[in-house]
Amino acid sequence: MRRASVSEFPNDNPLLHDGAIWVLETPCGALQSIPPAPPPDGDATPVDDGAAAADANAGARPEQPVEVPDEARHRGFDETPVESMRLDQARCELPVEGARREQPVDETDDCPADAIALDDDDAPVAIPAPPPAAADPFDDFVRAMVSVAELEDQAAAEVLPRLLAPASIEDTVLGGGAMDALCAGGWLTRGEHELCASDRLSGLVRAWQNVLRTGDFSDCGESMLNEWGAELLAALLAAPQRAQALSYELRRRGVAAFGMVRLAA
Repeated sequence: MRRASVSEFPNDNPLLHDGAIWVLETPCGALQSIPPAPPPDGDATPVDDGAAAADANAGARPEQPVEVPDEARHRGFDETPVESMRLDQARCELPVEGARREQPVDETDDCPADAIALDDDDAPVAIPAPPPAAADPFDDFVRAMVSVAELEDQAAAEVLPRLLAPASIEDTVLGGGAMDALCAGGWLTRGEHELCASDRLSGLVRAWQNVLRTGDFSDCGESMLNEWGAELLAALLAAPQRAQALSYELRRRGVAAFGMVRLAA
């Protein structure tokens, strides 16, 4: 083994050098090596380097061969080029024929029922619900009429929406008194086996549909909504004399002379 003349840092093994040391005489100066001092005259006995090393290691425990695990050898001593390692990694990631493939997770299971995915890469898009249809004021008028009729006669309340459609009705669904009162008031005309809306009733329905839906009063003439509604109800109930009281009930439900009034909740 070749011995150095000057020690390396740290100086922990005197057998590896000849004894010279490094010193720094001035700050920021260069390092200088100083040879070791000669031994005293009485102790100047030549020493065999090989014998000294043998004496130093005589009592030491013989070294045992150390086995490096494969995993450690692979991690610490593998000198395979980086490009080769990347190629091996790419090969490991290739799909193997017959290997089980993981099923993709369906992320739309928790989505709303009205959400759809445009593409595989697109997130589900929620389709907004259509705005509610605008309320029909004439339907509000029909409901108010039915509400008053239900207080008197359930059968009359069921026939009333057909009269305001207007649509023909069978002559058997009305009692004799109601049928006579409706025909006498000019609301219905008799057919062979049915009753049909008269020209007066059909004209009033069309005119007030236009008034309530568009604000066009050109066809309603001198009629007032709560008055002719009360007269129709009184004839349907076979009680023409109660028209004024029924008009009051209609006004309570928002039926006014020239239209529907939105009542406070």
